[in-house]
Amino acid sequence: RYVYTRPSWDSFNELRLRPADDYRQTMLAFDLDIDPKPVLRSQLDPHGNVMHHFLLDEPHDTLRITARSRVMTHPAPQPMSIGADVLPELRHRFFSTLAPTERVPLGTDWFQVFGALRLQPEDELVSWTTACARTSPTRCSRCCGSPRCRLVTCRGTCTRRRGATSG
Repeated sequence: RYVYTRPSWDSFNELRLRPADDYRQTMLAFDLDIDPKPVLRSQLDPHGNVMHHFLLDEPHDTLRITARSRVMTHPAPQPMSIGADVLPELRHRFFSTLAPTERVPLGTDWFQVFGALRLQPEDELVSWTTACARTSPTRCSRCCGSPRCRLVTCRGTCTRRRGATSG
């Protein structure tokens, strides 16, 4: 529930409240109640989640959004065993995720930055990923030690870096 100190209008809103209906769970019921009543539109985001969006163009001093859901969950299936040697063949399918960006350049040794186990062509991906999760450091060793600096954006140049120089 949102309560405004002055009337609001031309209020565009986007919601992602509808549960997924997939192999992990079955959505049995979903109800979305919004007051004041808008014209509600929906579409799928790039990950297949339902987004609802609406515009409240009339003045209003409160906005109430209530979502009610009922789902039935299913046991998670065991991941398929996949060898790391297949990754080069899949590169074209995941280019938008794997392409270099300003924040994630190709020239950085990310295994070293995060202290991760190196992936070898003979490795099995599920086992390697599990081992990485278990052995991953809890704090970045290259900057201020904050857990937040484990984000890819860190690059060892955090402004909270307590007098150390980048190296």
